[in-house]
Amino acid sequence: MLELLTKLDTDLFLYLNGLNAPFWDPIMIYFSGKIEWVPLYLILVYFMYTKFGWRMVWPLLGVALVVTLADQTSVHLFKNVFERLRPCHNPEIKDL
Repeated sequence: MLELLTKLDTDLFLYLNGLNAPFWDPIMIYFSGKIEWVPLYLILVYFMYTKFGWRMVWPLLGVALVVTLADQTSVHLFKNVFERLRPCHNPEIKDL
């Protein structure tokens, strides 16, 4: 079953990569970073604060907690257990 998922993942990656749309390359590279999203998060927090005031703090902390738990769970429970490279980091297909 895992082999099937790996093959599907690789095939989908190669298909999307094979579409060869150079226009999207710099856009995808830009948005794959972490720091680029900070202005969006700050704008969202600002609008939430202007609409809801301090009542938005607890829901915002709840969302931050859930995102943190999901991220840590995915890394420590799945990523480190399966130790599978992403297709874009796989040396066998990296240059295709």
